[in-house]
Amino acid sequence: MIKMSKEKKKQEFVDNAKNRLKEHRKNEIKFMIYRLRRSPLSLIGLIITTFFIVIALAAPLICPPNLPDPYRMPKTFSRTPLPPSMEHIFGTSGPVAYADVFYGVIWGTRLSLLLAFTITAISLSIGLIIGTISGYYGGILDEILMRVVDIAYSLPWILMMLVLLVAIGSRGFWTMVSAYSIVAWTTYARIARGETLKVKNELFVEAAKSIGVRDIYIIYRHIIPNIIYSVIIVASLRIGWIVLNTSALGFLGLGFNIGTAEWGIIMSEGRNWVLQGSWWITVFPGIFIFFFVLGWQLMGDAFRDMLDPKVRRNV
Repeated sequence: MIKMSKEKKKQEFVDNAKNRLKEHRKNEIKFMIYRLRRSPLSLIGLIITTFFIVIALAAPLICPPNLPDPYRMPKTFSRTPLPPSMEHIFGTSGPVAYADVFYGVIWGTRLSLLLAFTITAISLSIGLIIGTISGYYGGILDEILMRVVDIAYSLPWILMMLVLLVAIGSRGFWTMVSAYSIVAWTTYARIARGETLKVKNELFVEAAKSIGVRDIYIIYRHIIPNIIYSVIIVASLRIGWIVLNTSALGFLGLGFNIGTAEWGIIMSEGRNWVLQGSWWITVFPGIFIFFFVLGWQLMGDAFRDMLDPKVRRNV
C-alpha cells in the first residue's frame, strides 16, 4: 500500500509538472500575440517576412524550375533588354545574361532565404560555442579567443570577404556561405561571452558546481538556455543585412556566376542599361531587397519585444 501510494504521488507530481509546463507555454504564446498586436510595425514585419517565405516555398509553382539547375535563369535572346510584358512580367536583362527578371527575383528570393538561414545557423552556432566557452572558463583561453575576435573586428568586413572569396577561388552557394560565416561568427561570440559572464555567477550555476555537475552539462543545460534569447534577437536583426551584403557582393561580381538567380547579380547585369531606359532590370530586384531587409528589421524588433527580459519586465 505504501509503495502504491508513493508511486501515485510520484505520478501526480509528474502530471502537475507537465500541466504547469503546458500552461507556461500557453502563456508565452499569449504574450507573444499580445506584443505583436500592440506593435503595428511588428505586424507589418511579420506580413512582409511571411510574404517572402511563401514566395520562396512556392517558387517551383510560380516559375517552373529551369532544370537541371533551377537557380540558373532561363535565357531569352534579344539585342536589347525587353520591357515588362505578359510574356516577361518583369522584362529581361538582355546581353550578356539574356535572363528573365521575374524568374530571377522569384528564385532569388528562395536563394536569399537559404543563404541567410544557412549563414545565420553556422555563424551563430560557432559564435555561441566559442563565446560561451570563453566567458565560462575565462583566463588565458578567454584572452586568446577575444583577441582573435578583436582582430577580426578591426578589419573591414568587405575587405575580409573579398580576400576570402578570392582565396577560396570557386563561386557558388557554399563559397558564399563559407566566406560569410568566417566573418560573421565574431558578433555572436561577443554577445554570448558577455551574457555568459553574467549568468555563470548566478546561484543556480554555483549550486550545480557545488554538487559536482560537469562543466559541459552546466554550459549545455544552464548557461546556453539563459543566453540564447539575446543571440537570437541579434540573429533575427542580421538576417536582412546578410542578404543586403551578399547582394552587394553579387553586384560587384563576387560569389556567384553571371546568370544566377540572385538579386545582386541581376542588378549588376542591369547597371549598364539604366541610362538607356531599361530601368526594370535594377528596380525590381532593388524593391525585393528593400522590403526583405525592412521586413526582417521589423521582425527583429518584434523578437526583441517578445524575448528580451528587460522589455518584458516593463510590460
